[in-house]
Amino acid sequence: MTPASHWKMALPYYLRVSFLYSAVGWAPPLAIALVDAMWIGLTQHRLAINRINVEFALTFGGFFFVLPLLTVVGDDIHRNWDAQERSVAWNPLLMWKTFLYLAALFFLGAAFLAYHQGASLSVLFIAFAIGSAFVAKKCC
Repeated sequence: MTPASHWKMALPYYLRVSFLYSAVGWAPPLAIALVDAMWIGLTQHRLAINRINVEFALTFGGFFFVLPLLTVVGDDIHRNWDAQERSVAWNPLLMWKTFLYLAALFFLGAAFLAYHQGASLSVLFIAFAIGSAFVAKKCC
């Protein structure tokens, strides 16, 4: 199998998996925004769609589309680098491990930014960072 034919077969599969993960990220916030708009329409007799909720849904959906796609493409390149027979595979644990390591980095950044808000908040964020890194290392 040539690299071009491998990517013709692998990329649609990887895009489909990434879209399914993104649907998990954008569907609940978008449903909440629509229910909220219907509630406002019924109670106040006006149409009001909360733009913040829609943007929140699109942001989560975009993140959960890009993260699995980049993870699976990187894993595919790593797995098939010197392989004679290329394979298409999806490892969801690798995506969640990457997510937990990104969360640990986020919490470390939050601990740094929360320094002037109080030491207890920084310690809490550092504990969350250590916990996220520990779970990513041991469980995934």
